[in-house]
Amino acid sequence: MTDTSPLPRAISQLAPIAPTGRLLLRGGTIISMDRGIGNMVRGDILVEGDQIRAIGSTITADDAERRAMRSPPRSAPA
Repeated sequence: MTDTSPLPRAISQLAPIAPTGRLLLRGGTIISMDRGIGNMVRGDILVEGDQIRAIGSTITADDAERRAMRSPPRSAPA
């Protein structure tokens, strides 16, 4: 899925963009208000400049800087 919305300020402050202008955030929990994208337990976000360019379960972007996102630990069932 592609999303060309401006990068939320919180993300831009936490993850400054790589010198190539492309940043791939990998393996995090994604909560989306876009029903076309939906929520993902584990997914990737590709950022170019100040735009989110793609959100998906596995994104390939060989020229992008990669950073791992950390999902909160799951609690054990009671």
